[in-house]
Amino acid sequence: MTDLAALARAHRLRVHDIIGIADAVVVATSPAAVVYCGGYRSMGYDTDPGLRIAVVFDRKNWILVGPAADAWAATESGDGNLRYYGYRTFFFADQDRAGGLEEFRRFENFEDAVQAALDAIGGGRAPVAVEGTEPTAGLSQLATIDAAETEKAFRRARSIKDAAEIGLLREAAASTERALAQALAIARAGVTELELAAVIS
Repeated sequence: MTDLAALARAHRLRVHDIIGIADAVVVATSPAAVVYCGGYRSMGYDTDPGLRIAVVFDRKNWILVGPAADAWAATESGDGNLRYYGYRTFFFADQDRAGGLEEFRRFENFEDAVQAALDAIGGGRAPVAVEGTEPTAGLSQLATIDAAETEKAFRRARSIKDAAEIGLLREAAASTERALAQALAIARAGVTELELAAVIS
């Protein structure tokens, strides 16, 4: 099994190195960048096209910002010490910090949570790079580093694959090949597309 926290940590360092500004604080907001830098993929991405999640980080620290309802599910990405800044209201049966949450703070909205994360990590003085444009238009005014350069840094970082990532790609390709072979083995007249999709899944 892959250590998602270690992989996300390596990705954050890679992005930060490519941006090349030692004290920069980076805000990743697109779903792909959130998964890449945070190691967490919310189920909400499948059901809510307007879902707003961010990973706010520098070279040493990071905070995951998302709906309060995602806090405990997100602990899988935190390596036992997740800092989570949640927005919206959600009531938990268990309010303690068990399950890998080092810090949990609640905010009225996404923008306030991101601003608090920026203040916590950069002290409000660090240069800020904001990745992603939709649905994060409200964050663009926070950027002090050119948005085009930030996007270029993320594209470059994601194009580089280390040995662990190459291994994951090989596993994914092998799993896909196995799934397709199993589907082709049952493909015949009368088998529905839904049945084939179920075998592949």
